[in-house]
Amino acid sequence: MLGVFTSVDFLRSLMNRRLLYSSIKLWLLGKHIWSRWHNHLNPNIWNDAWTTEEEHALINAIRYLGINEQK
Repeated sequence: MLGVFTSVDFLRSLMNRRLLYSSIKLWLLGKHIWSRWHNHLNPNIWNDAWTTEEEHALINAIRYLGINEQK
């Protein structure tokens, strides 16, 4: 019978949706954990102010390369 939606079909679709949502949640959770470690908790990242040498190097690189990111 075509077009009849039984309770078994409903349960299957519900399980498939839950599996899809749970896998997306796990992926987002893993991405969140990675980005939190990389951006906030990693002790190797310096959060100090830029030194004058770094600022000059950055300004010179921007003058040479420009700020267009599509090059």
